[in-house]
Amino acid sequence: MSRLASGLQRLRRSSSQWEVLWSALASCGLVLFSQLAVAMVPRLFPFLSLLAMLPIAGLVFIAAIVLGRLWRRFIGVAASAPLFVLFNILLLWGVYVFVIRRETSSLLDMLINAECALLLWGFYRILSGDPGIVACDSSYLEEAGCKDFVEAIYSSEKLPMLSRVRQCTWCKANIRGYDHHCPAFGTCIGQKNHRLFMALLTGFVVAESTYTMCSTKYITRCISSGTIRSENPVSLNIVISTTLFSILQVLWQILRAVTRLYS
Repeated sequence: MSRLASGLQRLRRSSSQWEVLWSALASCGLVLFSQLAVAMVPRLFPFLSLLAMLPIAGLVFIAAIVLGRLWRRFIGVAASAPLFVLFNILLLWGVYVFVIRRETSSLLDMLINAECALLLWGFYRILSGDPGIVACDSSYLEEAGCKDFVEAIYSSEKLPMLSRVRQCTWCKANIRGYDHHCPAFGTCIGQKNHRLFMALLTGFVVAESTYTMCSTKYITRCISSGTIRSENPVSLNIVISTTLFSILQVLWQILRAVTRLYS
């Protein structure tokens, strides 16, 4: 059985339900901790514009993630990267529904809810789908005269059916059309799920851009109407922090999509 290195793949093969539960709690705690840390930026620097807060928020977010990773040494449980992504989706959707929604038009409201629902569906599909795993068949080894499957892969001129198979150095799985291992989704990206990966990456950019548009409108209306003081400062800071997070994510995902297209 291959070693699974991260996220939901490890959780799928875990024999302990408690391990799954503690990993989920650690992931949820890391999301809340990082978002609350970023929420301190508008509280400490209220005189800065949203764009001026962006680099500060980026540094705070990275520091919070690094600090959160140190929890593993104290509690003995690692957060799951896929669950971290999942809880961030749910957090953004929750902030929209309970805080921002009242300032959004009906058409935009339907759009962002549909985008979030599709993200969750696509996220489930890529986690539960097959990236193109090729099973280790002893007949391949005998035909190629190789000692192991890795040697057979690198001697693919002897076996045309293995010409596009590569072994993932992270999870040790043999994947047809291997592109890379994605820790955020906890799975390899190969022949069978590459299109879904690119569609999901595009979906994240679109959904987070829509959320940013809705949240900035909410923040602007609060400031321009003079009702910012009457708003709950905690909820307003959370809106600002999730907006900063969404902008950072969009920038990163666009860069990621471009590098994947041209790599």
